[in-house]
Amino acid sequence: MNNDILNKLVKRTITYLKNDLGFTTLNNNFTIESTNKLRYNEITSFIDLSTSIRSNIAFSVSYRFAKELIKKSIFGLTDDDISDELIIENVSETLNITLGNIIKELNNLQGDKDIEISTPSVKNMIFSIENKNIDFVKIPYQDDFILLSFFIE
Repeated sequence: MNNDILNKLVKRTITYLKNDLGFTTLNNNFTIESTNKLRYNEITSFIDLSTSIRSNIAFSVSYRFAKELIKKSIFGLTDDDISDELIIENVSETLNITLGNIIKELNNLQGDKDIEISTPSVKNMIFSIENKNIDFVKIPYQDDFILLSFFIE
């Protein structure tokens, strides 16, 4: 089920970024990998998923990609209009939107219990998580990448 959740999230994220925000050069192909230690980018949004087990998903991007993301999300912004707070809020909202768009599908995977999702939290720094079985996907974008991950608490 872990790979199913991440697979659905990655597909929806790519579709959202390409079709709704204009990141047309994103590649639709991806491979889910696993590790016990993962280094995250500069800005990472987390959402807890709760059912019979507690798990966590993350959307992690570089500061440069986050700036581009907000420019494509809010029409008419200039560099002077963009604050760190606005960038962080937008990264958080991007994960919230993509997850919200697939929650019904995730509930169908779960079966008898609906998945509850937390309010997104954000880390504004590069960090690593270790000693967990982490499934992840790196989506290349220009000379950068978008990181999506899933792990059980």
